Amino acid sequence: MILLILGAIHLLTWYLNFYTSLDIFTIFRVFDFDEETNIPTLFNTALFVISALLMLVTGGYLRRERRPYAWHWIFLGALFVLLAIDEFTSIHETLVEPMRDLFDIEGGIFYLAWVIPALFLCLLGALLLLRFMIRLPPAVRRLFIAAAVVYLVGAVGLEMVQGFLTTSFPDASVMRRIVTFLEEFLEMLGLIILIRGLLAYMIGRVPALEVEIVP
Repeated sequence: MILLILGAIHLLTWYLNFYTSLDIFTIFRVFDFDEETNIPTLFNTALFVISALLMLVTGGYLRRERRPYAWHWIFLGALFVLLAIDEFTSIHETLVEPMRDLFDIEGGIFYLAWVIPALFLCLLGALLLLRFMIRLPPAVRRLFIAAAVVYLVGAVGLEMVQGFLTTSFPDASVMRRIVTFLEEFLEMLGLIILIRGLLAYMIGRVPALEVEIVP
């Protein structure tokens, strides 16, 4: 529901700012999916943090009970903490220029060249976690695969489309904005599906947590 509301506000403020006489650029920037350090970025970062916490809680409980794959969960939780930091700071974008220079890229689908190491790491991660994924309950595995597909289509696939549009159709600003919106929307949708899968796995496997705050 939050994602749909943010998406609707983005589209509404985009239309009002660029296609009417209203001057609401400041408001549009706060809800623009293509900007950094605004409300959509905070929401996306929060989704990473929630995912990381659920993974770390699961891994911690499985480790205490000496069950298999505990360290897989802990590793994934730590990885998602790093991804949350990257989402908020956009560290991955610092790889663009070095990758362009390394592969002599001047345009095309790899123009936003951080996707090259991203594709390699995704393939490596899929191979390393294959046995772990196979051992998951079928319903949870389907949710995890759906989350990965949706997220990667947005984060990597549409980023490659964005690079192609930027270099091949420099005047297609509206199309680029639409692609960017869909990219960020699919990233957040993928994380929401992942959280649903994590909760489905934890139900009946990880006991309820009790948090006590002592003054």
